[in-house]
Amino acid sequence: MNSLTSIAQSGLNAALFRLDAAAGSVARASVRQDVQGAGTTEDLADDLVQQVVAAYAFKANLKVIQTQQDMLGSLLDVTA
Repeated sequence: MNSLTSIAQSGLNAALFRLDAAAGSVARASVRQDVQGAGTTEDLADDLVQQVVAAYAFKANLKVIQTQQDMLGSLLDVTA
């Protein structure tokens, strides 16, 4: 695995961690709101934004891997 792939893999892991943390916060806020009868919409909105940011980061890192694979395939086609 080359450095580009490992960097993209690290980005995928970070995005997955961010998504997992934000989703957990949303789930806990939902339970908290049911129990207490009130919740803060600012925290919920921030967590939802973090989920969207994580999704975009995940897609961007996948695109890096795809582009690297395409470039490697083109290089192999040229040398073959």
